[in-house]
Amino acid sequence: MLRKSLFSVVIIFAFLIFAAASTGTCLGDESCRSTVEYTTRKIYEPTIRYVGDGRFHVNYITSYGERAVTSYETDCDCNITYIDGKKQD
Repeated sequence: MLRKSLFSVVIIFAFLIFAAASTGTCLGDESCRSTVEYTTRKIYEPTIRYVGDGRFHVNYITSYGERAVTSYETDCDCNITYIDGKKQD
């Protein structure tokens, strides 16, 4: 009986540790579009597409008239965390 109770406590403790570790990263969603729009307001003809997991792809025309794509990643507070894979502070 004691062994079964101890096993249950260990399982619950392991679950709580896993839950605490997994809450450190939260991802944005499509509602973060306005933050990306604000950030790209000076880009010529941006087209913003939500691709999932807090990521947006922005297609635009460069000053040389070429098409380009920039990737933005957001967290659950709609802060931009990465631009083209580079961490933002």
